[in-house]
Amino acid sequence: MPQKKEVELTDIIKNTLLLFEQEFLAKNIEVDFKNTDYYIINVDKQQIEQVLINFISNCLHAFKAMVNGILKINISSNNN
Repeated sequence: MPQKKEVELTDIIKNTLLLFEQEFLAKNIEVDFKNTDYYIINVDKQQIEQVLINFISNCLHAFKAMVNGILKINISSNNN
């Protein structure tokens, strides 16, 4: 059962990207994530981490045939 709580999305993304740091370096993939804003979201942290891991893994698979790829991640809010 999901255990939702308030977490900060930018930190989750940064920490998840760190898991792949060696693979990015080995495949010469540049990561473009320069978000400095904070986004508090109410989610199950483990589930959102798994979604990000799957997303990044899929990106790496797509980069297989490319040289010098760039993975760009942007987040924004629709709140006014």
